[in-house]
Amino acid sequence: MIFKTKDFYKIVKKNLNVPNVVSLFRIFLIIPCVKFFLDENYVGVAIVLVLSGISDLLDGMLARKFSQITDLGRVLDPVADKLTLLAAIVCIGLKFNEIFVFVVILLIKDITMIAAGIFLIRRNILPLPARWYGKISTIFFYISSIVIIIMKAFLGIYSPIVPVLLFSITTLMMIFALFKYFILFFAMINNANDEHNTGMAS
Repeated sequence: MIFKTKDFYKIVKKNLNVPNVVSLFRIFLIIPCVKFFLDENYVGVAIVLVLSGISDLLDGMLARKFSQITDLGRVLDPVADKLTLLAAIVCIGLKFNEIFVFVVILLIKDITMIAAGIFLIRRNILPLPARWYGKISTIFFYISSIVIIIMKAFLGIYSPIVPVLLFSITTLMMIFALFKYFILFFAMINNANDEHNTGMAS
C-alpha cells in the first residue's frame, strides 16, 4: 500500500477536533501527575487530578454539543480514562497502604476493561462511548482521591477510616459499572455475530 499525503490529511481533518485534543491533553496530564506523586507534591497532584476530571467531563460534552463524535474519539476517551485511572490507582496504592485491597480490585477491573476494548477493536467493533454509570464511578474516584490528598497535604488531618470508606464506595460503583459494561460487551459481540451470519446467508 502506497501512503498518500492527501489521505493522511483527510484522516487528520476528520478526527482532529477539540474533544479529541482534550482527550489527548488528559493523557499528557498523566506524566506530571505521576511525577508529583513520586515527589510527594500533593498540591500538584490535586491540581492535575482536578484538571483531568474537568477535561474528562468536557470532552464528551463538547463532542455531543457540537456533533463532533468521531471513531478516534470513541477510542481516545476510554483510553484516556483507563490510563489516568491506572496511573492514579498505582500511585495512591503505593502511598496509602490501607486501601491496597481496593487498589488491586480496581486494577483488575481496569485491566479487564482494557482487554475487552482491545478484543472489540481486533474484531473491527468500535467500543461504545462511556455510559453514565462509568462516568459517575470515574468522577467519584477523582473526588475520593482529591479528598484524601487535601486531608493529608492541605489540612494535615489523616485517618485511615476516610480512604477505606471512600474507596469502598468507589470500588462498589466501579464493579457495578463493569457489570453493566459487560452486558453491553456481550450484546455487541452477539450483534456482530448475527450480522456476520446474516451476511453469509445472503
